[in-house]
Amino acid sequence: MVEAFAHWEATRGESWLDCLDFETPSGEARESIPVRVVDMFRSYTGYVTTYSTDPYTATAFVRHGLLPCAPLHPKLAITVRTMEFFRRARLRAPRFSLQAFSAALSDFHERPTRKFFSQQLTVCYDLLIQLRQGVEARVKKALLRDSPNWRLMNACPSCLYKVDDEPPMKYAMHGAIDGKQFSEAAATDTGAAEAASKETEDVGSSEGDGTAASKAVEKTKTAEPMVSSGEPEDSGCEDRWHNMVNDMSSKMWGIYEETGIFLGVCRHGMVLLATDMIRSGELSKYPLAVIERLLDVLQDDLCMGYDCGCKFKKTMARSSLGPSASVHRLKFVVGLFHGHAHARSCQLFHLGTYIEGMGLEDHETCERFFAKSNALAPMVRHSSAFHRHQAIRTYFEHMDEIESFQALTVFLHDNFRQAFEIRETRGALLKTMSDLGVEHTSEFEQWLNEERAYLTSLKKEPAVETLQMEYYRALLALDDLTSQRTEALKSTYSPNDPQGNRKKERQRRAILKKHELKLEEVVALEDRLDIVERWEVGSLARQELAERVATRDYRLALDKLESLVVARIFELTKMNMSQTGYKLRKHIAKALQVRSKAVKTALKKFNDAAARMSPRVHDSHGKKSSPTGFWPNSTSYAIRAMTFEIRDGHAKPGGEL
Repeated sequence: MVEAFAHWEATRGESWLDCLDFETPSGEARESIPVRVVDMFRSYTGYVTTYSTDPYTATAFVRHGLLPCAPLHPKLAITVRTMEFFRRARLRAPRFSLQAFSAALSDFHERPTRKFFSQQLTVCYDLLIQLRQGVEARVKKALLRDSPNWRLMNACPSCLYKVDDEPPMKYAMHGAIDGKQFSEAAATDTGAAEAASKETEDVGSSEGDGTAASKAVEKTKTAEPMVSSGEPEDSGCEDRWHNMVNDMSSKMWGIYEETGIFLGVCRHGMVLLATDMIRSGELSKYPLAVIERLLDVLQDDLCMGYDCGCKFKKTMARSSLGPSASVHRLKFVVGLFHGHAHARSCQLFHLGTYIEGMGLEDHETCERFFAKSNALAPMVRHSSAFHRHQAIRTYFEHMDEIESFQALTVFLHDNFRQAFEIRETRGALLKTMSDLGVEHTSEFEQWLNEERAYLTSLKKEPAVETLQMEYYRALLALDDLTSQRTEALKSTYSPNDPQGNRKKERQRRAILKKHELKLEEVVALEDRLDIVERWEVGSLARQELAERVATRDYRLALDKLESLVVARIFELTKMNMSQTGYKLRKHIAKALQVRSKAVKTALKKFNDAAARMSPRVHDSHGKKSSPTGFWPNSTSYAIRAMTFEIRDGHAKPGGEL
């Protein structure tokens, strides 16, 4: 059939109007089969003549430009140009389903919509895709482009093709990797008795067609989530990249078989590799599999952007890929869009703005790609594995051939013009440097290194300050126990209540013991801090330390509250995503209620810490007040999020989302 389809494509001419005309093949005519033909704007009864050179009945149909709905005794056939119109329309508008196309054809032909007709269209569409893939495979074989790594080595001409005498760059190729839950596929309920599946099994090989090998992914089945809460993080970004609590999110992943895809693209938007994320979130095994394939094929001087590249760089260094990544000089950076969510100390080491050789690249190509491919999600969420992979594969091929490749000239032209405009500002830069007394641009690098060194020294609190804060808290506890000890010593005993007397005596002994232990702790801290005279209430040293402790508690509470609110906003976005089913919305809503309790607790701690701070700002009445937050009343479906504007240490509640 592939040969018959290729011959029909070659002889149909440039116009689709006369595509049903065909050359009479050599051989003896066998029979003429009556069949109902459905074209775009008409349907009629035609006859398909089979010849002795046709190995199958379906071959004769394809040679006539028809796609049969059954392999042996078809009664209905759809013209190739009709299904080709649907294929191209769906690539431009992924939400355009076969069911909608079936209803539209029925309306054109003034016939009632039948469910079986959409199933017949599905059979014809699958046949068309397989025929096109068969022709493409033959063309690749004839051009010697059928090796497993040929596509990856030639995915983007701008990135991978070299010209004669081209000067080497610091990074041979820029790209980006990221995971996205845009194409979740619901899992089949294996607990219920089911009829035999009518869906075609996806037995196609994933090697060499832009997908990471499943064996490479499964090498690290026990991979942990991208962020491990028990591991120290030098960049200070660990707490900023927590996903939902595992026991809360595990139920959500359980209703899906494929929870999304993990993608690798070049800076121009060409798809390099993609792999399914199976019943899990964005585990480290997926980027490890993608990076392993890239290192094996593309090898040296790759620069890849990743939203949590600072963390993944350490994950990869501890994996079996660590030595290979070091040998091939693999560089991980954080995209400019996601850089705002990283700590300043992390930005100085991983943000492309501060790294030599980045140029104008923002390493956010995956986000732009996902923004277009999000329209594909509703069409594949309840599809079989075969149709899901078919839809994603054909869409990626369309993006490469039509969208990204044709936009290369515009991309290169715009970048060249932007670079030229930046170079024209060099005169203004030199003048500003002269006015500020900066002699050479190397001073900028020196300033950057000084800032890096300074922030690196602040990764941990100074030991002396930590001891001082511990001493202050011990003094507060000692003062409280001293008051309790005084009250306990003043208590009197009643001769008529022996049981009550024994209880008071036990409490008194417990308080005296606690006071003695706390006093020993205070004395030990005073020895370590070389404090001769105890910092009593009202002393200047104690007041300064109290302000420092209150400020530290306030900042920690604010950071915790900020991280929970940002996570909650993302979960709200997921809950309100279009085409999300009712049950999934209810599940996310329950998870959000659990998250809401955590936010409410964090907000209470934030307000308590803010109340202990020295007043800094004035309210509308001119009185000094401390920064506080508020809690929205609604925690149901229309959950409102909180935002805080931090100005001069004051937190203002923002608007509703």
